[in-house]
Amino acid sequence: MKKVLIIDPVVSSKYLGKSLSQLGLYTVALFTCTEESLPEYYRPAPKSFNEVIFCNDPFNKYLSNISADFIINGSDSSLQIADMLSTKLTTKYANNPATSKYRSNKHLMHLELAKNNLNYV
Repeated sequence: MKKVLIIDPVVSSKYLGKSLSQLGLYTVALFTCTEESLPEYYRPAPKSFNEVIFCNDPFNKYLSNISADFIINGSDSSLQIADMLSTKLTTKYANNPATSKYRSNKHLMHLELAKNNLNYV
């Protein structure tokens, strides 16, 4: 079974976990905070994911033990973490962490698009 690691799935977590599970994927939600510090409205519904991990430092504690076939970023604030984990775990699909800021900061994204003569709004 293929495993999907979702970093900070704070938006539509119930829908996302259920949809991926229906596709036959094993889902792991990795929250980059402690369980106590995650606001109640961001907490996933029970059984939304096959596994839920709360970790302040995903690089040190879990990187050596975790594996995934795919990584999905679930929050703009964790985009760089998702990119860095992708370069370690799913290199085939990884974005360059040096360019994370262009995907999370829309102003920088537009400047970069213009610099490269690409269409932008």
